[in-house]
Amino acid sequence: MKNAQKLFEVMQSIAIIALLAIIGFSMAACGGGDGGGTTTTTSGNDVPPEKKPVKDRWGKYVAEDSTATLDYSVDANGICTITVGGTAMSNNETDGYNIWKASVQYEYTAKANTRYAYTFEAWTESGPRPLYVQYYYDNVEDLSLGKNINITGTRTTYTIYGREIPKGGLRRVEFQCANQTGTFYVKMLEIKEYNGGGIDADLYNWQKWETPGSTATLNYSVAADGVCTITVGGTPVTDHAWWEVNAQLQYTPKANTRYAYTFEAWTQSGARTFRFQYYNDNDENVSLNTEVNITSTRKTYTIYGEEIPKNGIREIEFQCANQTGTFYVKMLEIKETNLQKWEAPGTTATLAYSVAADGVCTITVGGTPEPQNETDGWNIWKASVQLNYTAKANTKYAYKFEAWTQSGTRHLFVQYYNDNADNSYLGKDINITGTRTTYTINGEKIPKSGLQRVDFQCADQTGTFYVKMLEIKED
Repeated sequence: MKNAQKLFEVMQSIAIIALLAIIGFSMAACGGGDGGGTTTTTSGNDVPPEKKPVKDRWGKYVAEDSTATLDYSVDANGICTITVGGTAMSNNETDGYNIWKASVQYEYTAKANTRYAYTFEAWTESGPRPLYVQYYYDNVEDLSLGKNINITGTRTTYTIYGREIPKGGLRRVEFQCANQTGTFYVKMLEIKEYNGGGIDADLYNWQKWETPGSTATLNYSVAADGVCTITVGGTPVTDHAWWEVNAQLQYTPKANTRYAYTFEAWTQSGARTFRFQYYNDNDENVSLNTEVNITSTRKTYTIYGEEIPKNGIREIEFQCANQTGTFYVKMLEIKETNLQKWEAPGTTATLAYSVAADGVCTITVGGTPEPQNETDGWNIWKASVQLNYTAKANTKYAYKFEAWTQSGTRHLFVQYYNDNADNSYLGKDINITGTRTTYTINGEKIPKSGLQRVDFQCADQTGTFYVKMLEIKED
């Protein structure tokens, strides 16, 4: 009896272990897609992906109603070979977007409110094919984050700079591919946190807008290096409604904040003008934009924007319905800035400026200089370039900077405090030359706390000069 009881206990334990194994396999085979189907992984989800062998981080998903099939394997070098068989699914507006119904997936652990750069190699056995690379999906919120790419028979490295991940946890990079049969290859190289200058934006994920009924048309494509090719066809608009067709990117700016927008732009041939718009609010009838002139020479441009009035998702629009032809844009960076310019209403002087990668600000004063004397008025303040800083009351600061002219000498008034309510200001007159020189202004006590500006006032003389701010510190 004792032996029989032991045998029963052993058989009972085996049955329990088998049942647990079945339950564990079933759990691993559920979810992971958009509408039913099977997600297959090679090991349990209790192990963080980063601690698994590379081959065990890969899996696949095939929707229950997919007519496409998918098989994959991972070799010792980490190359994943994916073969899509069966019947390819549609992926268009007429017949439905079904590319997601078959995918190969690579697991990773994401942190909430964090951006990642996803770097991988991809190529086909032969010919081109499109992929949708999705790096975040939330069934509850029905939110997908990803990017369309096109791969060819040439082994190529791609980097997708992602949007902020809303919720942390186990995530998958999905290479969605149900729309085309054939074999292709992927090797994941790196998934790392990416600092986008505090801006939630995908600088590679372009889209377009065509106003119904517009005489102008727009087509675009994005290369692996992020260059967007924009072609305007049809008939250009004759009024100033350049916005009727545009290529655009989304970003999420903060209210009461200024941004610097840096991009490369050039034409296929000749010159053209487009309007660069970085904020629009139809409800308030407010738009912020500037016109940009480009040529066939590839150049880098930086637009220093005005303060953003409201939080929320906005579009950066390259409005171009005014002229047919092809041009190219590569968005490089969007970052907060405390640099701005000031032109008094009605001033006869104009001011333009740009900032190089090393922080040197080039300031060009044009138009007609303002008078700066007792007889005709003290008007140097009517054009200036300004740098914001936060000052504490009853505190002295030292303002250190380099400054020089393109040629000759010029006068500047460097103002570091202003209070319109009290009609008071603090500053110092300096004279600069063509020699790059370091200056330090040891300021007086700041009367009131708050946002202030170092203001390089220059409306009294045309020409170009340069400033590099080095330091603002308590003295």
